[in-house]
Amino acid sequence: MVTPSGNEYEAFGDMRSGTAQVLLRTRTFSGAWTTASPVTSSPTGAYDPVLAVLPNDGLALAWTDVRDGLPQVYYRALVAGSWTQDVRLSPLPGSGMAPAIAADARGVVFVAWLDASGSLPRIRFASFPGSAPGGPVLTVNDTLDSPLPPAIAAAPDGHAWIAWADRGMGGYQILFARWVPDSGLKPRLRASPDVTFPQPSTDVAADSSGALYLAWQQVTGGLSEIHFQRRPRSGRPSPADTVLASASVSLQNPALAVDAQQGVHLAFERSTSLGQQVRYMRWRSDHGWDAGATDVSDPVQGSAARIALLPVTHGNVSVLYSDFDGTRTRERSRRRRLDGNLVAAVGPRTPRGPAFRIGPNPLVPGSELRASGPAIAGTDAVDIFDATGRRIATARAANGSARFTAAQTRPLTPGLYFARPRGGTAARVVVLR
Repeated sequence: MVTPSGNEYEAFGDMRSGTAQVLLRTRTFSGAWTTASPVTSSPTGAYDPVLAVLPNDGLALAWTDVRDGLPQVYYRALVAGSWTQDVRLSPLPGSGMAPAIAADARGVVFVAWLDASGSLPRIRFASFPGSAPGGPVLTVNDTLDSPLPPAIAAAPDGHAWIAWADRGMGGYQILFARWVPDSGLKPRLRASPDVTFPQPSTDVAADSSGALYLAWQQVTGGLSEIHFQRRPRSGRPSPADTVLASASVSLQNPALAVDAQQGVHLAFERSTSLGQQVRYMRWRSDHGWDAGATDVSDPVQGSAARIALLPVTHGNVSVLYSDFDGTRTRERSRRRRLDGNLVAAVGPRTPRGPAFRIGPNPLVPGSELRASGPAIAGTDAVDIFDATGRRIATARAANGSARFTAAQTRPLTPGLYFARPRGGTAARVVVLR
């Protein structure tokens, strides 16, 4: 997350005394990262942190916590230089995981998350002042939807949007719902055409005019594509569906952000023979989209993942990502500034997520699933859990890798799963039809 002055914040998961916790670090526009410090003290594990900026240098933090048995979404805020107490947002007896967070210019916070405690997952939503969490928890999707983890964006005036990839109703589609300050949550709408092609991931951003931007991944026949849509506050989408990138290799996990000059920044992962590579492109009102995407990461250095975009202006943006070279994970930052670019390792490994790779992800049942990385080298087994926390498969680990056979993945039904090395942190795995 980045402030208008260019101060950057990063929250990530790491092990502390054998338990997963959320850590926070920051840096100025041109400075180095501060030493990361824990901002949670969960007795059993804290994962998947998300951040939003509040007025007066405040922060809003949400994460998945397993202190109550089933995963639940917890929240705390940095207000006037002090952290508030932990508050559980997801109501019992349900569950909560994969939170997304945004805030408006007044400090109102919007949080959406996935509740997988029922026969079909549900997206829950809450809105509250950043310093006073609470209030009603609303259900965003319809009863027949089958959503994947949500994304969320907010405009300065308090309008907010929740978007997600959905595999219900016999097809794949990108859905979204609006929150209007004076009238509440509106019925969900379809953003993308209803197609039979998988659309497993999406991200959203909003500008100060109230326009919504969506990007999503779509697998069309033998091609992998990144699609884009802009929806003004009123009127029809323009463009309704633009393919920004297309390749015979996998393009996945798009990330969107809007800068203070209303420029749009997009990054995504591209598969290469050496692993995943981060690519980047931007849109400016006077130039449109870049002619093509730019390479950000070097796959020779390692396979990249977990992209975060922190733009300030058209030309000032930081792209954060991690890469794994087969031995260790490094956190990398590529800064684009008006006087040039800088690529640097940003200190010792402090990963935003689990220190291992698992793929293919999304997974088609009946395919082999492989995990590798330093977290695998430090354990004897990797387990797969469903969204309720039930262990459903185990693979033995050796020489820094583990393999789930086709026979182990064939019974998996479409949905969200978690792979976790024993003693380590978990990674999400999406299973498609």
